[in-house]
Amino acid sequence: MARTGLDRSGLTATTASGIHAVPLAEFALAGALHFVKGVPDLRRRQQARHWERYTTRQLAGQRALVVGLGGIGRQVTATFAALGVQVWGLGRDGGKLRHRRAEQGDRARRA
Repeated sequence: MARTGLDRSGLTATTASGIHAVPLAEFALAGALHFVKGVPDLRRRQQARHWERYTTRQLAGQRALVVGLGGIGRQVTATFAALGVQVWGLGRDGGKLRHRRAEQGDRARRA
């Protein structure tokens, strides 16, 4: 903005950064549930017409690492933490690596 002089133009510039954070966090959650609930094995059993009692693991209590703590990463962290997942986030802050542990109900504040 400064290079082009737009910072002195009176125009307001914004970004769409993070606009897709919620849908992408939901997609990440769907991927995690796919494997935690054993969907590939369930599909094989279904195709083989093999029906017997089947139990799955819970996502709650599992651990997840979110790499990148921008708007999307913070939303992914908050979504998983709200479901009882132990979430660690890893990102950069001014060239320094930073990490934090998210707790249930955390709104994924920056560390």
